[in-house]
Amino acid sequence: MDENHSIEPFTCKPDSEAGLMQLRSILSSMKGIVVITCQQNYLYAECKSRIFGFIDDLEFRQDEKSAVVHVRSASRNGYYDFGVNRRRVEKIRQLFEQ
Repeated sequence: MDENHSIEPFTCKPDSEAGLMQLRSILSSMKGIVVITCQQNYLYAECKSRIFGFIDDLEFRQDEKSAVVHVRSASRNGYYDFGVNRRRVEKIRQLFEQ
């Protein structure tokens, strides 16, 4: 596993609908993020940067048995994003797990 590019899953209660609805609410309140798909145990959103308008992909998949939400956040443009995706995910984690 690439430690520089991996991120720990979020911890959650084993109720997929409540967890994803909470994530949807958090994401909808954040500037530049649009939820595209939210169904069963999966949520997909797009994040648009303020300055250049780059689009990043943000995905969540809930594993009810393990009571975690796996996260994927990736830049569509280029390899290095100056840590923007990690900071965004950690902010979402903080709001989700409080």
